[in-house]
Amino acid sequence: MGHPNTIEIIEHVKRKGLICDMSNNFSLVTKERAERLVKAGMDHMNVSMWAGSEASYLATHPNQGPKDWARVTEMLSYLASIKKREGKRKPVVHLYHVISTRNYWDFDNMIELSYKVGADGTDFTPTDIVPGKTDSLMLSREQADWLIKKVERRPN
Repeated sequence: MGHPNTIEIIEHVKRKGLICDMSNNFSLVTKERAERLVKAGMDHMNVSMWAGSEASYLATHPNQGPKDWARVTEMLSYLASIKKREGKRKPVVHLYHVISTRNYWDFDNMIELSYKVGADGTDFTPTDIVPGKTDSLMLSREQADWLIKKVERRPN
């Protein structure tokens, strides 16, 4: 939502009868923008969270602070409350998590966060490593095995 006219663009796309899907970090969503997203009929949003707690949010978003974590989670909850109030299913919101050495330990909280903020789903993907540059983000064998065991133990 970094473009100054993002909401107007979404409203235009929806008036034309097209499907509108967006990926963003939700950091610039305000109450007014959340209301307009629902009213416009935004179809789907992938929200790059990479965290289930403030600690992993700060570890994966070094340019953000605790207030940013609080604002993003508050706005996600607010968006869900608008949908409920208006009897709307859209936008469908998925929290997106790139798993790395900075957040793998927060897996359970990532799932719980989706429930807490009223998201419609949670998506996971491993870090895409750039050799020689981001190798430190790739899970070690021990970390990967720990996470695999955690996933296998989770109830359905």
